[in-house]
Amino acid sequence: MLSGEEDSSTGKLQFDRDSEESFQEKRTALAGVVLKANVPIEVHASKVYTRTIFEQFGLALYESGQYLLDELEPGKLYLARHTRAVAKEKWCKVVFHVRVDRSSEEFDCECGYFEHAGMLCCHTLKVMVHLGYESIPDRYVLKRWTKDARDILPPNLVRYQKDRGVPNCSSYRHSSLQLTCLEVNALGDANMQCYEKAMRVMLKLKNDLLPMSKVKDGLGVEVREKELHQVKMDAPASDEHEVRGVIVS
Repeated sequence: MLSGEEDSSTGKLQFDRDSEESFQEKRTALAGVVLKANVPIEVHASKVYTRTIFEQFGLALYESGQYLLDELEPGKLYLARHTRAVAKEKWCKVVFHVRVDRSSEEFDCECGYFEHAGMLCCHTLKVMVHLGYESIPDRYVLKRWTKDARDILPPNLVRYQKDRGVPNCSSYRHSSLQLTCLEVNALGDANMQCYEKAMRVMLKLKNDLLPMSKVKDGLGVEVREKELHQVKMDAPASDEHEVRGVIVS
């Protein structure tokens, strides 16, 4: 259990971090973007990435222009060669193999940059542009680099993420709680004093509710969504369209 002073310090650090993230989000929304290559995949990147990450993406895309492609196996294996290989240091690698699986939209570059940094390398981007990709495959858009990066919730709350849509089951009780939480969130975000007060009250409320919530009455959204999911899993494939239309009152 944290002491009052430690809890306050932790809250201040979180507040400062959120302030920086809010600044980056506003910077992304207001400052606009500058396209370096003006190709469709870059336009898509500008819509999903934060400004800082998009700038890094743009540099990688610009650098890809320094590479030439040799198609070793059409649609499957490519060799990216730097155009100024002679001018590079002897220890500097200038040739990279990029393997492609079009069916799964999987790209594997031997440089390993995506596995290391979570961003596409210039060699892979060169191949994507060559193959006419107009958007970045979903598997290569890590949420932590996107404009919705802060919208990452723990497993029991994942249904509320923006990319999950609205809950399948809802009720007046659930809607009232959600609306009140949003109002408290807005008030608590007014200043540091409101934030600390709101966090103290909500943490106490959370601890009070934990033992009480172990008894379920079967009307909560979490329980009903699990039941609906089980119905879908048990239903024959031919009845799937009927299950999708189920409305739980």
